[in-house]
Amino acid sequence: MKSVTESNGQSTYSNQKIVVTGGAGLLGKSLRLIKPDYVYLDRNAGDLRDSQAVARIFDREKPDKIIHAAARVGGIRDNVQFPYTYFADNVLINANVVDAAVKRKIPVIAISSTCVFPKESPTYPMTEDFALQGEPEPTNYGYAFSKRLMQIQLETAKQQFGYDFALLFLTNLYGENDDYEHETKAHLVTALLKKMHVAKTTNAETVNLLGTGKPMRQFLHVWDAAQTIIKIVENDVYDVFNVAPD
Repeated sequence: MKSVTESNGQSTYSNQKIVVTGGAGLLGKSLRLIKPDYVYLDRNAGDLRDSQAVARIFDREKPDKIIHAAARVGGIRDNVQFPYTYFADNVLINANVVDAAVKRKIPVIAISSTCVFPKESPTYPMTEDFALQGEPEPTNYGYAFSKRLMQIQLETAKQQFGYDFALLFLTNLYGENDDYEHETKAHLVTALLKKMHVAKTTNAETVNLLGTGKPMRQFLHVWDAAQTIIKIVENDVYDVFNVAPD
């Protein structure tokens, strides 16, 4: 796993306008607490699945950099039940945001997920070059491939135009502002806490969890993820990073 270090050159961050898509999400809310001067977009700003709406947002806001954290996200059960919806919505969101940024030469710090990594790996921990190899975990199949396509879009933009981007594979996030009310929408740690709370309050003797119990998981507090993103933004770091404890 690569480390994020400060740029050797002069940072261009000062007085830049940083726009964050997904500003109402788990990660966006944490970024807002640390960097209230960034511009945060939620659904009211426009439908990112609509390319014309995205173009209008970019032309209105005129950002110097984009933190692209917007996505359709949910728990395992929701991903299994609606794989096409997760694939199609995220392909449109990512393609439109990246295309608008590339055409305007605006660097993107794009948020991906470690779910893009293959289900089975000969080595552990996995490194950034594993991202497009093998079949991803089937429970996140549609979502994972939408993120893989975003990586290909970014890399081909760099090949053709010399486009600057950073791509972060974030492991399982947890922390404040996750959806504690709806189990199907919550991230893994939140969903587990919800199950345990319900079991405790109902005096249940057992708690039923999805899966076999064999998968290995790593977890990252959303505050640490936000700090990593800010360091990348403010030091003009453009690379691909696997962001996880190990």
